[in-house]
Amino acid sequence: MLRTDRGAASETVAMRNLNFLASYAWFWRAQCVLLHVITLSLLASMPLAARAEAQNNLLEDARRLFHAGSYERASQVLQTDLKAHPQDADAHLLLGQIFALQGRRSEAIKELTRTIEIEPNSAEAYNMLGTALNRFAEFDAARKAFEQAVALDPKMTEAHINLAMALAESGDLHGAAAQLRAAIALQ
Repeated sequence: MLRTDRGAASETVAMRNLNFLASYAWFWRAQCVLLHVITLSLLASMPLAARAEAQNNLLEDARRLFHAGSYERASQVLQTDLKAHPQDADAHLLLGQIFALQGRRSEAIKELTRTIEIEPNSAEAYNMLGTALNRFAEFDAARKAFEQAVALDPKMTEAHINLAMALAESGDLHGAAAQLRAAIALQ
């Protein structure tokens, strides 16, 4: 009988803990939404120079959150930034990277494609698009994105390495070796 009482008590404690965590998560989401609303209203009332600085601060905050592994919070900050500055290619790029890491294929591709629309000569954007496509097993499209990245910036070592891996995946070992030699020569 004692064992059943302990089991019921631990189940009650577990339920209380779950209820507490659920209410805490709701509270945290509400705080994030409130913070974003306040940020947007402050941005709208600022002079242009102050807005640019605030935008940079939001992007830097998102980068810090990203590097700390707080992808969801970084995503929320970036989405706030993009509501006020929809042409911010850096914010689209980072948001696309976050979505790719979270396995959110369509959102990642959309954000990375948007980055390229804003900055069509960004080798970094093509390289990140290729990385995302590769992650989602779209190898041919990834190879094309890496090729574009290398064409735009022949000194981008990471793009050469990524293209080498994509070429090796498709069976072009000579092409892969050439890309690896190019990457090594850049070092």
